[in-house]
Amino acid sequence: MSVLHCETCDVDLHGKGVYFDAGTTRCSGCQSVIGGRERRSRRRRASDANAAETGIALPPHIRVHADQTSLTIRVPWRLQHAAALSWMIWVSLLGTIAVVFTQLEMTTRLTVAVTGITALVLYVIQAVNHTLITVTGTTIHIRHTPIPWLSRSIDSRNIAQLYVERRPLAQKTYDYHVRAKLHDGDKMLFLRSLSDAGVALYLEQRIESRLHIVDHAVTGAFRPEQLAPPSAGS
Repeated sequence: MSVLHCETCDVDLHGKGVYFDAGTTRCSGCQSVIGGRERRSRRRRASDANAAETGIALPPHIRVHADQTSLTIRVPWRLQHAAALSWMIWVSLLGTIAVVFTQLEMTTRLTVAVTGITALVLYVIQAVNHTLITVTGTTIHIRHTPIPWLSRSIDSRNIAQLYVERRPLAQKTYDYHVRAKLHDGDKMLFLRSLSDAGVALYLEQRIESRLHIVDHAVTGAFRPEQLAPPSAGS
């Protein structure tokens, strides 16, 4: 017996949990249409549902859980490699300066060892950590797991608009910040140094949709129409 799964409620449906009308299969809880006979993976169905809601398809490696009380988006730190790379550059630079200005041999060895260990730790953190963005009621919680990092909570009622800022790193290379424009005119960094424009735009539009924020253009913001079209071979 096949089991239907509602991606909106994130539950498996049996018996009374499903009803049929006008040739479609629907979840009796949230009224979402379920493609019961389509042989698509759950991941593809979730991508289609998110694209319909936000206009941006669910990017690879991003995990989303939504129900009536909260929205949680999981973003791997490896998609924020630009930030980690900058940390490693600064650590290496400080270590190099210390070595250059150190005359004692033992101190030099310790400096090189500390620099290498620090860079290794940052690399490991980058590989295993995730950012969890949870929208509940009037609060947005941003925390990091499994290795704890600086976490914070934001009052979503202060947010007038989310937008994406593109920053040049090198020739034809960019990273992307998700920023919040507040009702009092101030701006706040929401999530920094994403390597993929599609991920940044998805976060902007999905969270705005959850908060019922009508999307308006922000001067200088990176927009979906600026995304590079897919290549003919993709």
